[in-house]
Amino acid sequence: MLFHPDDYKNSTEALDLYAVIEEMTQVQEVAPILYEKYLEKIEGIEFDSLLDLGCGGGDLLLGLSKVFPDKRLEGVDLSPMMIERARSKGVSAQVADICTLDSRYDIITAVFDMLNYIPPFKLKEFLSCINNRLNEGGYLICDINTLHGFEEISNGSLIVDEDDKFLAVDSYFDDGISRSHFTLFSRVEDDLYKKRSEDIKQFYHRPESISKNSSLKEIAREDIGLYSDEPDKILLVLKK
Repeated sequence: MLFHPDDYKNSTEALDLYAVIEEMTQVQEVAPILYEKYLEKIEGIEFDSLLDLGCGGGDLLLGLSKVFPDKRLEGVDLSPMMIERARSKGVSAQVADICTLDSRYDIITAVFDMLNYIPPFKLKEFLSCINNRLNEGGYLICDINTLHGFEEISNGSLIVDEDDKFLAVDSYFDDGISRSHFTLFSRVEDDLYKKRSEDIKQFYHRPESISKNSSLKEIAREDIGLYSDEPDKILLVLKK
């Protein structure tokens, strides 16, 4: 499978638009279920520091801060809008690329298919950056979309019509790449709307690809069905 460099670029504008429309999707409804799965894994680990990679609006960090008030909990995301939202909730977060960080952590989390934004030819490099930011004996806890998740759950169209916003999402999955086109109309005056339109790409990874492209060892795996009875996500725990 060959990729052009442009095939893996999700612009800051696209990520910020997703920050705006996230509350209009089903993500907020199923997020607590997935966060609970992460909490179950984290509670079984002795740790002092945790980094939430792609922390978004900081909801996982906020929940963890209530369970682990004495731990160092931090987040990074490439979307300035998401980081602003996370900081407004009182969590420690910054706009940063994990490959440029200096700090090390006992646990790194990558929630809601964050690794699916990394194309196959970049996966080894990206996982190497995660490895470099983990303390010896540290853990990566992440979830990835299953083939069912891409082909049956996210594939297709979504329309959400609210009082002052209208969202249309068209997604299609082909040859290992999920391409989603987001169009948002936001009311600025009575009969005047502002249009924003962006594309976001994700890539299918088999669980074995995570271990194969990393020096981390898989120690646990769990199938999760957030949107249907059939698993649409796989939760992985890997150890350095």
